[in-house]
Amino acid sequence: MYNDIQTLRQIIRIINALHLEHTVILIGSWAEYFYQNLFSQYYSSFRTTDTDFLIKRPVSGGKGFVKAMQEAGFTYDEDPYSGKSRFFKNGIEVEFLTNLTRNYAAIYRIRDLDINAECLKYMNIVIANTISYQFSDGDIVLIPDPSAYIIQKALINNDRKPDKAKKDVSAIRGLLLAITEEKRYDKEFLRIFNGLSRKEKRLVEAFAIENEIIEMTGLIPKAGHQDVL
Repeated sequence: MYNDIQTLRQIIRIINALHLEHTVILIGSWAEYFYQNLFSQYYSSFRTTDTDFLIKRPVSGGKGFVKAMQEAGFTYDEDPYSGKSRFFKNGIEVEFLTNLTRNYAAIYRIRDLDINAECLKYMNIVIANTISYQFSDGDIVLIPDPSAYIIQKALINNDRKPDKAKKDVSAIRGLLLAITEEKRYDKEFLRIFNGLSRKEKRLVEAFAIENEIIEMTGLIPKAGHQDVL
């Protein structure tokens, strides 16, 4: 089932019950669902059966996470090729990510949660820039700051499969349009961009130019464009 909010809410309840709401970040297309509540004219056409969570390290607490998920009806397994942990329910696949370690290992064992998270680059940008969404029942979920979401996706776009890269470009366009029109989170974009390395700045600039995203080039300092040309 696409965009299964009920199943997502089950996971978020478990995260809150185990006091992991400030450790686990909901990323991927699901973040766009919550961005619709941030901007008055933003709408996401995302369709997904994937639910991805980014784990901040170090993790303290969360004992019994796998058991709690299984009691909620999720099936647990580990990818036979990568070893990353996965949960399945109602056609939904749940996976876990974390930022790259110093030894560039592909998988990091989150011992407190008893799961294996896949290590990906540029996740530190999201970890350092999150916002909190609170549900009416008090549960909290962390999501990436919209500008962090955009910049991280721009940085990894060339590494994505063509169909996913194309979808990401479309998502970035829509979110940037909301940011620039409503003048919200635009200052965060500049702050996060200025904190990137010179190489990362060039990658973001090249992405904006290649895809002719004028909203992004308009937010990037002019001095930065001179580095690319």
